[in-house]
Amino acid sequence: MKDITPLVAKYVEVRDAIKAKEAEHKAALEPYKVALERINATLLKCLNETGAESMRTSQGTVYTSTVSHISIQDRLAFLDWLVEGKHFDCLTLHASKEACESILDETGSLPPGIARRVELKANVRRA
Repeated sequence: MKDITPLVAKYVEVRDAIKAKEAEHKAALEPYKVALERINATLLKCLNETGAESMRTSQGTVYTSTVSHISIQDRLAFLDWLVEGKHFDCLTLHASKEACESILDETGSLPPGIARRVELKANVRRA
């Protein structure tokens, strides 16, 4: 059998290098992200003060847009409302991997309409 120790060492080295570069990249981008947030706040203030929805310049156009965020605050209340009123269009659907695998373990089969793909991969744990 071939000695894979050097290959495992190289894997750990490359993985650590990637993690370090990602951290460096994130840190290097942070001042730019902060600058964009500050500029955006200033531009939005200018639009609000003038009552404009957009302003055209020789360098580009700034304009407002409305973004909404939805979150569930009371899961049971939402589910009750959903089922009672058949408001299923208010729901996105995904299968819980853990729950489906638990059902598979218990019954030997997956719920109807569910497919499972299993892949074998090599992992490396640092010594």
